[in-house]
Amino acid sequence: MLSQQKIEGSGEEGLSPGLEPGSVEARVFAALAALGGSAAIGELEVATREGRHRLRAALAELGRGGWVRRTGDRGSTRYHLAEAPSEETP
Repeated sequence: MLSQQKIEGSGEEGLSPGLEPGSVEARVFAALAALGGSAAIGELEVATREGRHRLRAALAELGRGGWVRRTGDRGSTRYHLAEAPSEETP
């Protein structure tokens, strides 16, 4: 289960899903929040200064956690912050 914590040193008011501060995933999450919750991979490259290969891996990890969703395909692909996943109840 992922916990929420304030992104340290990012200047963002958003919450990260329990990510390691400074990790690619945390920076991608913060960049998406700063970009209004939606961005193309090129926008994330500029915002995070990371290559597409690392961004795609981070976005996949965030997607598996339910924090990011993808729409479109190829040149029209965009990534969106999803609503916080609901916590599972026993």
